[in-house]
Amino acid sequence: MLTPEELYSFTPLMNSFLLEWKDSSYSAPYIVVPTKNAPLHIEVSHYSVVGHHRYTGVIKQHDSSISFFDFLNLLNEVLGLTSDNTFSKRVKESHECLAEALKLNGESFKNILPHFRETETSLFVGHSLHPTPKSRSQFTTQDLSQFSPEHGGMFHLNWVQVHQSIFFERYSNFFEDLKWQNQLSSFRADEGYVLLPVHPWQKEILFKTDVIKEYLAKDLVKSLNQDERFWIPTSSLRTVYNDQADYMIKFSLSVKMTNSVRLLLLHELERGLQIHEICQHSHLTPFFKEFENFQIIQEPYFAGIKDQQGNPIPESLIMLRENPIKKEDEVSLIATLTQPTIKGGRNILKDLILGSLLSPTVWFEEYLNKAIAPLIVAQSEFGLLLGAHQQNLVLKLNKGKPVGAYFRDCHGTGYDMKKIAGIASELEKITEENGNLLPDDVSHALFGYYVIINSVFNMISAIAQNLEVQEFDLLEVYKSFLVKLKSRTGIDSTFIDYLLQSKTLKHKGNFFCTVNAINENTASNPLNIYTDIENPLMRIKYGN
Repeated sequence: MLTPEELYSFTPLMNSFLLEWKDSSYSAPYIVVPTKNAPLHIEVSHYSVVGHHRYTGVIKQHDSSISFFDFLNLLNEVLGLTSDNTFSKRVKESHECLAEALKLNGESFKNILPHFRETETSLFVGHSLHPTPKSRSQFTTQDLSQFSPEHGGMFHLNWVQVHQSIFFERYSNFFEDLKWQNQLSSFRADEGYVLLPVHPWQKEILFKTDVIKEYLAKDLVKSLNQDERFWIPTSSLRTVYNDQADYMIKFSLSVKMTNSVRLLLLHELERGLQIHEICQHSHLTPFFKEFENFQIIQEPYFAGIKDQQGNPIPESLIMLRENPIKKEDEVSLIATLTQPTIKGGRNILKDLILGSLLSPTVWFEEYLNKAIAPLIVAQSEFGLLLGAHQQNLVLKLNKGKPVGAYFRDCHGTGYDMKKIAGIASELEKITEENGNLLPDDVSHALFGYYVIINSVFNMISAIAQNLEVQEFDLLEVYKSFLVKLKSRTGIDSTFIDYLLQSKTLKHKGNFFCTVNAINENTASNPLNIYTDIENPLMRIKYGN
């Protein structure tokens, strides 16, 4: 039988595998996976219609118990992989990272409170549909304890002075705080220089590059070491937070996590400037008036150091993210709300729902109305695509009841050109070259995966498991919610029709990407890494 630590790693691994590997079956209480010799019987504690199963930790073959690592070897056989492969190494790295977090910081996961810092630093499982949710290949155990949120990391930032001739910056036409360094740092730059923060782990990488070595030798870059303020890493690892600071800072990190190396890319950074500018336009005024408790956290500025050709050095790039969330605010990251409960701990989602005095189905309906409806209306009526997966959506709460949401991470944004065609000429930063002007088939696939499969379906399964509600009852609430949205005057219902009527939905192949070592951020066609899964609404009666 798997240990609790192994079960936390096994669950996202198995769920991502089952969504992408069709040769399996369910015979209660087991999911059956065929192998060359004899099938594996994996016992389920909660079978999920939406694909977010929970397991007891019992895996059998020939009536013999299988360990976590024996299962991994058998999985390699099913996939046609050798036992010593990169996929297996990353699964083991992810598991070791998770186990270390439980060892160092496990007690803090037992009673999570709905505050930003706590729910950011308590996401010990990570991505719920990924085989290696905590893989951080380049980090040592010491690095994890210092720089990883769920390990209790906290650190000072390094700062450097960069000569103006090699300083690179870009910002929104509406961003005016060009002296932001004065609020975030106690240092002051010499004349002709500009301050730039550097993540202390990334500094070791950056300062070993030939170009930075040359700049240091010529005093074009001057190291100022560490500032006195402490910062904590958020759940994304590369974004850091201080509750007294006006901004969070997102860094390039030369670390491979989930499906990509986490260097900041220029076209993604530009999307923060796009969003900041379109949000100032009257085109979105009706949207923000209707959804006054829904907020897009802005990313209006990024900077770095130029190389000898005048191009920004990717490893040096940083981005500013506005910080609207106060220490005392009642909020929670969706991913933390829906992750498994730590052994011996309380379940934060159950506590919130019971404390709200709402029934689980009504609470879920409020979640849909306050957090998901703005996302679908933004897409369907205003042409704005906000890729709000479970880690990019922060729920606003009032005594446990959903009252609004924050969307963050503007690099996961795009546009329906048909819906913004009338104002496109006024938005100079929204261009075809950026790659986020999307046709319907692509936008429906990507948007449906992030907002529905990753966020809504995960919430359905978590509520059903923790509050003894049937998933089909919650799916009925979800269906009614979509039908009601479709009835809005003037709405383009093509995406809603896709969710309601398609026999299958597009699911991002996280398992496929990991097995094949695909960097999703550099894939030429994003749909190449997507696969079809059954639309769970097809299992319930649908009436027009």
